[in-house]
Amino acid sequence: MYDWNEAVRSLNVGLPDDIARLKAAGYYQEAIARIDRLLAEDWTKTQNGPASNGIAPPEGYVPPENPTPHGVDALREALTVQKEIMRRLPGEYCWTEAEAIARMQERVRDFTAEEFKKLDWEGRMDWRFVEGEKRYIRSFAETLLATHPELAARQIDPPQQHPSWERYEPEHEQMVRTGAVSADITLETSIGMSDEAFAAALASSSESYSSESRKELTSSASATNFSISPSA
Repeated sequence: MYDWNEAVRSLNVGLPDDIARLKAAGYYQEAIARIDRLLAEDWTKTQNGPASNGIAPPEGYVPPENPTPHGVDALREALTVQKEIMRRLPGEYCWTEAEAIARMQERVRDFTAEEFKKLDWEGRMDWRFVEGEKRYIRSFAETLLATHPELAARQIDPPQQHPSWERYEPEHEQMVRTGAVSADITLETSIGMSDEAFAAALASSSESYSSESRKELTSSASATNFSISPSA
């Protein structure tokens, strides 16, 4: 199983310039194809060596196994993680402008395209280019309704306010008055395992437990002394 947590540490390595430009423009499929091409190469034969510049190596030249500490491995990890990020981004940034406007008009009374463009111009929505087209994040509508009271007041079918929201009213009022607020928050998270990973872990645990149990029984039997006393 690939260790994504370890690989993420290499993201600071960055991307090659051509792939970085493709990612910035949202051409994820081409960027992923270029990453696949790079990952298929044996970099230890070219990195930091004459071949990396298209120059024939001198006679007797032996390329280093890893030219820089963790250089090859770190770049491979960075590219692998960036590939996964770009694979997921289109699913997160999924609404075109027309779809986003229609989505807001379904939720907010008398919402107009001009109102949407104004919100967009003010930077109220998160967006990215996806294959060269501007796309808005999946949760943009919910965010707008949660952060703009004037829009929330015009909801066609307003959701029932959760009682726990009342505890945040002081912070909300302060943000309205001053534009900023600070607070201590608690984040909760959880992890899960696939059925295959759980079965493998359970099997490994059971095997380890059985082995330790056998060792303990053997050790206990060896340490036991039996003696027979002659009868009087």
